[in-house]
Amino acid sequence: MPRAKASLTAARANANAIYMTTALQAKIDEQAGILQADSKDFKTAFSYFFEAFEAHDEKLGSKAATASSQVKASQCLKYMLLCKVMMGKASDVESIVSGKVALKHEGRNIDSIRAVASAYKERSLHSLETALKEYKAELMEDDLIRLHLENLTETLLEENLLRLIEPYSWWVPAARCKLCWNEVIFRCAGVLMVHRMLLSATASKLRTSPSSSTSPWFAWSPSSRR
Repeated sequence: MPRAKASLTAARANANAIYMTTALQAKIDEQAGILQADSKDFKTAFSYFFEAFEAHDEKLGSKAATASSQVKASQCLKYMLLCKVMMGKASDVESIVSGKVALKHEGRNIDSIRAVASAYKERSLHSLETALKEYKAELMEDDLIRLHLENLTETLLEENLLRLIEPYSWWVPAARCKLCWNEVIFRCAGVLMVHRMLLSATASKLRTSPSSSTSPWFAWSPSSRR
């Protein structure tokens, strides 16, 4: 990854020193955005995707416009919206897609990210999974988007479990969430290990004691509670 970033930086420097077509410059910006997103620097990634989007969108208004220009512009816009969601600014998605420039790129590509943003704002794992099924082709067949949405799903799952568990000392997960018991235990253990479950505690203890094969119990007994 460091070598890829160094090569891309050199390419951008060369692009500024010589004449380069708008399409090639946009491709360099898009690749830079992908690398920054991979490093979870979504703010910088958004800037690169925005530059690439502007270049492709500007080409649409010229005689050199092609069908691929429309596709590439829509893709860069989708990546921009994804960055907003990953930055925790899902509320900005609607204002971007309702703008004059973005309106001409309306379609399932953009609707898919709008559905993801809506699920994130609601902190609803169910809504996110529904969006992933409904827009499977638009979301899961894109390697970049699939990778980051997998991370987003993990985050929402942990947040939902945390929200359910925090108020209780004893909890019956099978009755409160539609998740596999092993998955619940695995996630709860992970949350406990990084100390994200307790608001204020010096120690925590995870104990599982299923009373039967169909009615497992989860016992959470923090050593100190407020």
